[in-house]
Amino acid sequence: NLGFPGLGGLGRLTRLRGGGGGMKRGGKGKENKNARGAREEHSLFKHPQYGHLRIKRGGQVDCAGGKGVWARFVLIEVDPPQPDSKESRSGPATMRTMTIAVPAGLKPGQELRFFTPCGQEMRTTVPNQLPANRQMNVQYPSASASASPPPSDAKYVCMRSVGNTDNWLSVGASAALSGRGKPMMGESIFRIRKSLGNTKIFHVQSGRYLRVVNGSTVVSVAEASQATDFQLSVVMGRSDMGANARKRMLNNQDAKMPMVPPHRECKFSREELIFFRDNGYVVARNAISTEILSDALRVINRAIENGHHGGRDVVVDGLKSDGEGKFEPTVRSDPAIAALFRKSKVWALLESIVGRDKIIVPGGCQIALRYPLAQKDPEPLPRHRWHCDGMGVGNGGINNFTMLIGIVLSPWQVPYCGNFTVFPGTHHKIFKAIQSMGHDNFVAGYRDPRPPMDVEPVQIIAQPGDVVFAHPLLPHRAGPNYSCNIRYACFFRIHRIDKAQTKRNFSDLFLEYEGIKALGNPVQ
Repeated sequence: NLGFPGLGGLGRLTRLRGGGGGMKRGGKGKENKNARGAREEHSLFKHPQYGHLRIKRGGQVDCAGGKGVWARFVLIEVDPPQPDSKESRSGPATMRTMTIAVPAGLKPGQELRFFTPCGQEMRTTVPNQLPANRQMNVQYPSASASASPPPSDAKYVCMRSVGNTDNWLSVGASAALSGRGKPMMGESIFRIRKSLGNTKIFHVQSGRYLRVVNGSTVVSVAEASQATDFQLSVVMGRSDMGANARKRMLNNQDAKMPMVPPHRECKFSREELIFFRDNGYVVARNAISTEILSDALRVINRAIENGHHGGRDVVVDGLKSDGEGKFEPTVRSDPAIAALFRKSKVWALLESIVGRDKIIVPGGCQIALRYPLAQKDPEPLPRHRWHCDGMGVGNGGINNFTMLIGIVLSPWQVPYCGNFTVFPGTHHKIFKAIQSMGHDNFVAGYRDPRPPMDVEPVQIIAQPGDVVFAHPLLPHRAGPNYSCNIRYACFFRIHRIDKAQTKRNFSDLFLEYEGIKALGNPVQ
């Protein structure tokens, strides 16, 4: 049995559509080495107004596709999942029980918000007495009890993208859609009609249906009456057409990039991991070769020469700069820029913190230049000039990525030359404030002037090829540049594959960091 939480044993895989090396009924299946170019059935789900449901290259889901590889799915049928008989129940049959941890900042009598396994937000009150582990049992309504009965011609499937065979349609714990699901897991199992024509797409684990709000937005809803009726059709295609299409789209550039970390033997030491845990950042020295750095700088400088930069000043932390680096998308995603991550030791070092094969490989980054200031005399850095990425109403909120990676492209040999500046250890303070206030209240409340930090800011001293790894909740800023040279840097914001489900989960400061959790309990 292939089991998953909340739904019990999945049963055996019953059919893989298509030719060449598939799974046979009841069998384990073998890879057919001659399957390249084999024909297989591709399913399309069309909205009557906007287009076809698709998983884009980065894993985003929308309904604005044509009939190309990104809108095509291979459907793998599975046996209907059964309810988990081991799950504890109390009261009416429609109620279930789960255990949650009460955040340290909440006191007895205060309201506690939590999410059910189906992604539904619930509220309860913290009891007067809690055990030492601060865990409590709460009840929530069963999603399967409220879902409509399955139609007589229903089938249960996992939906794999043809454009990227690693992408599976899924609905996470927050009820958000993603193309980064895992096959044969509850998040990736849907119910549709067997016959072609109109069908609703029902997610079994959450008891929710897919609804197209507009072409660029697809959501999950609880009521069948609000679900979108997709037009299901089937076309024949080559089993390898997704790989060929990607190569044509990228002019074979992506084919030259490593698909796994090229220096997987590289990893942070235990001492460095502890430093990251306690301080919220760590610097890897000489992580990028001179050749890779030179190629990236050449692309950036030629873009400035060709007028692709834009040059619009933006005020960040009280300083004028180019802000996010207004370079054209073609520059920010140039292979030489992507190589700073994909061809260097950075990828492997990151895996030693967050876990192996756990990230979405970035296709580009922020190119951040810091121009010299007119004045020459440095002024002390104020403690209230700081930010976490995404702070401020309308900026999307914080903790929207897993790791901030800063690539040093010019010498930061002394302070006040545009150094990336951090407030060590204050990620613990920010984390506790979010737990106490709630994410939305924190983002809305911490506006300028922000409260001063209780530690002095540290301007990082580094050389080209050094790399800064920083926790997304670590307060930081760009230091002023009193030198005579432009400060060059690139910043990658890396997402774990499950980030869409965890970005508003503040139960653990190191929830996404397998290397840090392996150290034991973090400092308090």
